Amino acid sequence: GPMGASRGADKQRRLETLLPALQEWVIDRFDPTAHLGVLEKSHFRSREAGHGVWFVDNQGSNAYQHDRALAMVGCPAPNLTASLAQFQVTHNDPHASLQSTAFRNWYGQRMGEQLIQGIHRLRPVRRHGETLLLFLITSIDLSGLRLKGGASTFKQIASSYFTPAAAPKAERTRQSLINAIKALHLEGIPLESITTRRVAELAGVGRNTAHRQATEQDWGTFVESVIFPF
Repeated sequence: GPMGASRGADKQRRLETLLPALQEWVIDRFDPTAHLGVLEKSHFRSREAGHGVWFVDNQGSNAYQHDRALAMVGCPAPNLTASLAQFQVTHNDPHASLQSTAFRNWYGQRMGEQLIQGIHRLRPVRRHGETLLLFLITSIDLSGLRLKGGASTFKQIASSYFTPAAAPKAERTRQSLINAIKALHLEGIPLESITTRRVAELAGVGRNTAHRQATEQDWGTFVESVIFPF
């Protein structure tokens, strides 16, 4: 429906701002000639219905052999819910949940195996002493996932670390309101006159949206917390 389409469009916009920021980060990390290769979900084919097994045609795999970093968009492992059902049956554990340690270990191992397969099919060339930096762009927390035979693990980093424009919509909205409050304060507007309406108009959002950012606080307390942070 419309809400789902809106969320999808926002994710695409975030991705479009994140990838150039990652490229700049890679250049700063390595050198001006370092390149970031990007693989999106549409570039992969599934060998199992409903399973996001990463696969790259031989025809295109050599294109990534000299990249210093790869941004892999989308999760390389099967759907969480479908995987849980499979785990419950194959391990005779019908009460396992998404938070079960045994399931998470099994799922992480399976994800790591598919990552290794996908990387090997890309045939990235690594000379002695070179490293291949991987960015897995997904909402699933992969912290601590260790690739087979690898000494390093994945670390979860928010997309906003690389550029604020890639932050989730709620974070971007809150930041735009905070910026509006600070701007009005710099203009000399008294705190009691920094109303929801004025802030919402300046930030370009609805009044209800602005008011929700106060969460459990009243609006005045929220404004004070922005101007006089503890």
